[in-house]
Amino acid sequence: CVITCFVVLVVYFATYFSVIGALPWFGPDGFVATEDNFIMGTFAEKLVSQGFAMFFVVIVCITIFGSAFSMVCGMQYLPGAAAEDGLFFEWFAVRDESRGGIPLRSLLTLGVLSVCWCFFSLDVVIDAMTVMIILVQFVGQAVGLLVFRARLAPEYDDPAAWKVPLFPLPVLLQIIVMGFIFITSDSWLISGND
Repeated sequence: CVITCFVVLVVYFATYFSVIGALPWFGPDGFVATEDNFIMGTFAEKLVSQGFAMFFVVIVCITIFGSAFSMVCGMQYLPGAAAEDGLFFEWFAVRDESRGGIPLRSLLTLGVLSVCWCFFSLDVVIDAMTVMIILVQFVGQAVGLLVFRARLAPEYDDPAAWKVPLFPLPVLLQIIVMGFIFITSDSWLISGND
């Protein structure tokens, strides 16, 4: 897993630096996103040809589809597993054993929610995803770790287990930084901005 993460990191950096080096940063052909701006298509067309750009865009679309498909395949098990542990709605705990134990209710719920997001513009979806990542993943996990250590620490204190250096300072710092990012972001609820 660690090697895979480093390989993906190198591929991401190589991709971003290649695109940044080949396209202007501002203007109709650059990184100012408009309705008719296709950054990867423009990048491939500038480097090779229009035919290669079409092929490249198809590959990018297949990659995006594969990424979204793998996320749904993995995420469908989370509500069901949490429900089986008594940490989420019991309705999600039902598995369809005739289909290999797939939590069908969880899969259908994720599918319906995903379809609903298709009716919003891409910038709204990206903003909502970013807010959810900040609140649920970063702040939520930090608060969860504090609660876990406060309630269950004596049961799980194992000298061989991993420890957070200077605990709880890094966790509190993460909550403060991510909270600051959330509060200072443009929001209709907080600042009235669209």
